[in-house]
Amino acid sequence: MMATFVDQSWAFPDHEIEFDFKAAKQKIRNAFAGLDYIGAFEPAVYPDEELTTECGTGSLVSFHAHVIVWSSSESKLRRHKLKIAKRFTPLVGDEALSFPTLHNLKTLLEFRKSLRYASKMPVEGYERVEQNDEIRQRHATLDDVHHYRLTGFLRHHTVFDAWFAGGEGSHILKSAKSQSIEAAEQRAN
Repeated sequence: MMATFVDQSWAFPDHEIEFDFKAAKQKIRNAFAGLDYIGAFEPAVYPDEELTTECGTGSLVSFHAHVIVWSSSESKLRRHKLKIAKRFTPLVGDEALSFPTLHNLKTLLEFRKSLRYASKMPVEGYERVEQNDEIRQRHATLDDVHHYRLTGFLRHHTVFDAWFAGGEGSHILKSAKSQSIEAAEQRAN
C-alpha cells in the first residue's frame, strides 16, 4: 500500500524553507515502527496560497512523505492508520481530509507508478479548489521564482536526505545508496 503523510510543521513560506529531514524521518519511523516500508519526502509548492510566519509571507511549500509499505494485511494497515492519524496535524484548510492517506496497490504496475511518483522532483505546483463541497487538488504552474527558492533550499541536500526506510526496506535503501555511490565513483574515474 502507499501512504501519504502531511504535517503542519512541515509547511513553510517559499523564501524561508527550514524543513528538517532528520526530524521528519523520525516522525514517520515512530509511526511505522515494526513495519516494512520505504519512502521519500517531497516538497509541494502552492504558488497562489500564502503562508505567514514570523519570517514573513510567501508561497506555501508543504513537505509530505510518500511511503510504500508491505508485509501486512490491508485491514491491519487501515487500523494502524487510525491509531497514528492523531500524530499528524493537517495543513490549514485540509482539516476535513484524513491523513495519512492509504491506497491499495493491486498490481505490479501500480507499485511501479507509486514508486516513481514518490521519487519525482516537483516541476509543477498545486492548488486546492472546492468541488462538490470537497477540497480537491490540481496542478498549477510554478514561476521561475518558485523553482529558484526551492532549489536554493534543496541544493544543500542529496537525494538520500529525502529517502528513508524501515524493516526490510532498510536493506533495499542501503543497497540503492551504495550502488549509487559506486556508480558515481566509477564515472568520476
